[in-house]
Amino acid sequence: MKGYRIDTITDKDLWNDFLFAHQDVSNFLLSWEWGEFNKKKGRQVYRLGIYDNELVGICQVVKKKLFFNFNYLDIERGYLSSKDKQEIFNFLLSHIAENIKDKNTVFLRTSLVEDVLRDGFIKPKILTKLHPPHQSVILDISQDERYILSHMHPKMRYNIKKAIQKKVEFREISFDDFYDLLLKTSRRQGIKIFPRDHYKNILSIKSRDLDIRLWGAYVGSVVAAGIMNIYFGNCMFYLHGGMDYEYRKYFPSHFLHFEAIKEARSRGYRFYDLWGVDMSGGNKSWKGITRFKIQFGGNKTLKIVNYPLTLDLVYKKTIYLLASMAKFFKV
Repeated sequence: MKGYRIDTITDKDLWNDFLFAHQDVSNFLLSWEWGEFNKKKGRQVYRLGIYDNELVGICQVVKKKLFFNFNYLDIERGYLSSKDKQEIFNFLLSHIAENIKDKNTVFLRTSLVEDVLRDGFIKPKILTKLHPPHQSVILDISQDERYILSHMHPKMRYNIKKAIQKKVEFREISFDDFYDLLLKTSRRQGIKIFPRDHYKNILSIKSRDLDIRLWGAYVGSVVAAGIMNIYFGNCMFYLHGGMDYEYRKYFPSHFLHFEAIKEARSRGYRFYDLWGVDMSGGNKSWKGITRFKIQFGGNKTLKIVNYPLTLDLVYKKTIYLLASMAKFFKV
């Protein structure tokens, strides 16, 4: 093992600047600000810097409540290093076990980076929906809007054109309007959404490096669709959204994303991460979502990104097994 050392990073600029320098497409889940979001939820956040004379890696570990006094550790999108991925990962695991894991820590969850051995890790058996998507759609928005539009699926182009003809308007919306759309979508589709405070906490983490906007598509005075977009580094992310189904004939969601793309381009963002998809078709509930998102681009503008699977390193096997048998934790 080389002479690595780990120190806590307390400088936001040092943290984010390392991310920007070592990621082709910036990922807000590794950002300093996302650590602040976790703090607002009452969680302990450990920002680790790995040094070999200079900073060569970072890792953000979040301690989350499990049940009773038990907890687990979460590294939502793995860690980022500029060299020696396997050695640094092994060093990180030892440091976490010795300095962060406590007597009540049941397991460590992470998305392993490529080319790192997974010995000892298992596929999650509990809280299986509480991790980032394994596949995402990233749209290159660095070209002009005509180029982007020309590479969309014909049906998507048609729907955007129809929305423009119907005089749908694009502008920012209030939080209450946004959350109301989430509720309507949740009731219609039978899906769960987070409590209001979850979205409020996300909106509160704005900074110089990270911006958040709530965009709406208006049909007259009615907000027909709304989305929450996060802007970090060189990428805009689509995180949450909802639509009033009564106004579906105006194609507000199609129009809304295209206008958000144009607005992001005007501010110099290069990519639009449309977030989770399921290209395998195995999850029927994701079929419509996946079809909608991939229609925004073609071979020259759209890329399907496969992230490493989320895996667990179990410290307390009996407690983990008992939790895996409980219906509440099999979500």
